[in-house]
Amino acid sequence: MLLNGNAARCSTLLMSCLLMAVPGHRTPLAETPILPDDSSSTADVRAQEIKLYANAHPYLDDPLTDLKRAVPELKQLRAAADQGPLRDILARAAVELDEPLSKSPRLISEEVVTDAQPLQNAMHDPCPGMGACVGDNSRQFNYILLIRHGNDNRLLLKEYRTALDGKPVPPSDVPHSQGFASSWLILSAFNQAESHFRYLGEQKIDGRPTYVVAFAQIPGALDNPGYLLRSHGSVPMLLQGIAWISQADYRITRIRTDLLEPQTEIGYQGQTATIEFRAVQISALHLELWLPSAVTIDTVVDGEARREQHRYSRYRLYEAKSRIVLDPRK
Repeated sequence: MLLNGNAARCSTLLMSCLLMAVPGHRTPLAETPILPDDSSSTADVRAQEIKLYANAHPYLDDPLTDLKRAVPELKQLRAAADQGPLRDILARAAVELDEPLSKSPRLISEEVVTDAQPLQNAMHDPCPGMGACVGDNSRQFNYILLIRHGNDNRLLLKEYRTALDGKPVPPSDVPHSQGFASSWLILSAFNQAESHFRYLGEQKIDGRPTYVVAFAQIPGALDNPGYLLRSHGSVPMLLQGIAWISQADYRITRIRTDLLEPQTEIGYQGQTATIEFRAVQISALHLELWLPSAVTIDTVVDGEARREQHRYSRYRLYEAKSRIVLDPRK
């Protein structure tokens, strides 16, 4: 499982808030994952990050030819001459990210999850296009995204799911992969100090010119990192990746994330997530946001490669209603 540190701590009652289960058949109830201990001090968390990732070699530091081999999506990249544009790209991307999100505290969408399956069986997308598609290996949820400011003013995201009838999702039905939809917060102005960045150059994505920026989270810099969770333990999860940022408006078009270092002691040899974004009109707020439209997660755990896909549609403002029902006997 994964618990993404860009969000506040989870509600364990709902098994919500950015958790990712180990791929494979659904985790049996006897294998309830061990959640990170909330009592751990910041110093302890940072020390564990350094212990696990101090010798990591981010692909951000590799020569461009090697980086293209590690990330084939960069094949058409036009290399940057220098790092001069990086500061401005990061600053303008943060503005386009932080300001709209701060105006939209609650969102809900429809989510279709194609269950994790062996990679060789999942390479063909059964649901091409952006619309919802439900097949034999898919399930539907209401996907709720709550956005707020933390004590240090950084943006925090919490994700929840309910069944289509609004009831809580049983733990046995929770998707294996959760939390990746918030990966773009690595580029938030409040979070940028937690990562190294490198400007790679320019590339067209779906005909849209983009700036391409690599990033790698810094061991010991995260107070609330993500966690890789398994029934027998958990370890902090630090990420590296690539962001494609529109040249027209500095909005994030696509993000790819990878583990900063494989965590073989709990069986994780690899994990790659690709998040696609699109413009969404929130009519109730007269607001346009760029939000995740699709997430593909490929994992290699205990030597088995599996893929899970998430698709999001019909984003809108989330409103929770309640009513008081009086006891007629009183």
